[in-house]
Amino acid sequence: MTRKFNKQKGFTLIETFVAVLILVFAVIAPLGLLARAISDGNFAKNQVTAYFLAQEGVELAIRQRDKNTYTSGPDIPLASAWLDGLSICQSQGCNPDPKMESFTSCSETDFDEKRCILFLVDDELGYSPAQGTATGNESMFARRIKVNEVVDDPNKVEIVSEVRWSEKNKTHSSRVATVMINPLSVIDSGGDEGEGGGDGGTF
Repeated sequence: MTRKFNKQKGFTLIETFVAVLILVFAVIAPLGLLARAISDGNFAKNQVTAYFLAQEGVELAIRQRDKNTYTSGPDIPLASAWLDGLSICQSQGCNPDPKMESFTSCSETDFDEKRCILFLVDDELGYSPAQGTATGNESMFARRIKVNEVVDDPNKVEIVSEVRWSEKNKTHSSRVATVMINPLSVIDSGGDEGEGGGDGGTF
């Protein structure tokens, strides 16, 4: 009786190992790209958030100016009152609380040592400093506003709002600046309110 043997060859151990290795690389490579895309997307989101927080800081300072200069009665506020409530932003720097409409101290040292942290209260109230009404979760963002005098023009100040955050083992920042004028100086001098143009653009 003659026996028939199957001469078909199987995979060797090396061939199996190479095949598995190729399969692993084929799976890992797209996952690595996906992780990088997610990381870059989060960074872009934080960049946008930081910019809007910096812009909000400028707008809160302008809102304080408007509160100081607005009047609904016959009496016009003193021209010197336009920066009331912002003195701490001139001397040290400040961190505004949009809910309380107040400004708390935030020096350059505080800013460098990350003591001007913003807390995410909720979607409606947004971010507030720890010194204010914040009861939410600590965010990665810190904000500081500085009001600087404009040389040879006491009726103008420069507002600089900066937001910093740490990500990818680096400290990043977003900065917005504008020039704010004293509208009461136009009234006191009897000039046309159109002269002076309003708040300066970002630079």
